[in-house]
Amino acid sequence: MLDGCVNNAISLFAGLVMSGDGHSQTKPDEEAHDATPHDEVSASQVEGAFVPDVAKVEEEDVYVDIEDASGARFLKIPALGWFVFCGVVICILAIVFLKVFQSPSLVEETLELRMEILANKKEDEKEEQKVEEQQSTRRLLEQITLCVKGYFSADQIEQKLSYVRQPERVRPLMEKYYQDHPLEAREFRQFEKYSAIDIERVPFVYAKVRLQNGESHDVLLEQMDDGSFRLDWESHVHYQPISWDEFVRQRPAEPMVMRVAIKPDSFYAYQFRDNQKYDCYQLRARNSDEYIFGYVVKGSELSIQLRQFFMRARRVSEPMILQLRFPQGGTSTNCVYIDRLVAPRWVFVHESQAEYGSDAKKTEEP
Repeated sequence: MLDGCVNNAISLFAGLVMSGDGHSQTKPDEEAHDATPHDEVSASQVEGAFVPDVAKVEEEDVYVDIEDASGARFLKIPALGWFVFCGVVICILAIVFLKVFQSPSLVEETLELRMEILANKKEDEKEEQKVEEQQSTRRLLEQITLCVKGYFSADQIEQKLSYVRQPERVRPLMEKYYQDHPLEAREFRQFEKYSAIDIERVPFVYAKVRLQNGESHDVLLEQMDDGSFRLDWESHVHYQPISWDEFVRQRPAEPMVMRVAIKPDSFYAYQFRDNQKYDCYQLRARNSDEYIFGYVVKGSELSIQLRQFFMRARRVSEPMILQLRFPQGGTSTNCVYIDRLVAPRWVFVHESQAEYGSDAKKTEEP
């Protein structure tokens, strides 16, 4: 389109020049043509015609400077053409400016270029962030592996304490536990899976560990302030103040804090037959076929707490640490009161939560 405008301007200028020259060239011809007589002149008219006195006309009076005349004509006639030409050039420059510097397509191309630059920048930032995350994950995995390997390869309590959380509190529990359970060294093989979780604003990592002998273990590790990890020994061995089978069989009189898997149930019998008064839950322990039923008074704070928990729960059965108590003088052998929810999981996040056996507070029987 721009080329067409320029070509039209040049054609216009050429036409103007040619029209001026043609006018100057054809005018003498037309005068000569008009001077040619169309009819014959009579002799009397010739005889009576005025004859100038040639002797009185000097040579310099009839001499005309052709160069001056043509030069004057050249300056006068094309002057308008030059003016028009300059105007056309200015118009062309204006059109070029409008087309080039204010062209919508150029603006769009500029915006697209900016968007492309920003997109490339974001991609670079994402790539850098991805690399940083990979490096951070690699460092975390190295720390987790160091803790898990050291924990399972230890064959002494002192060695194991270097890799467990809250070692001072856990030491007497470990000494009691390993009196009845052998402490053997195991060799770490690989992680089957792991994921980061937050428990009461404390960073933990859950991991499923595969050992060289084929055993699989679920472990929970807390990330310490220095970036290292410590394994939760109590949840790993499923520590109980007494074994679950003994708890069911002996029916101790004092309340006990036990790790159980709890789910809602509808078994109402004996002194708990009133389903308008109690909420019923089935209680089990890991590695045991024994189960009992726990009861909570409807409308109590604990009843509301457990109901709300199971409304949000994704699984049918949930791990919890509960304070349980067998009713005194009751006829049922598999029914207990649930006095308190100690922790909604099998781990004590804070040491102040930890309590077992006779350290637990006894509540009055409803």
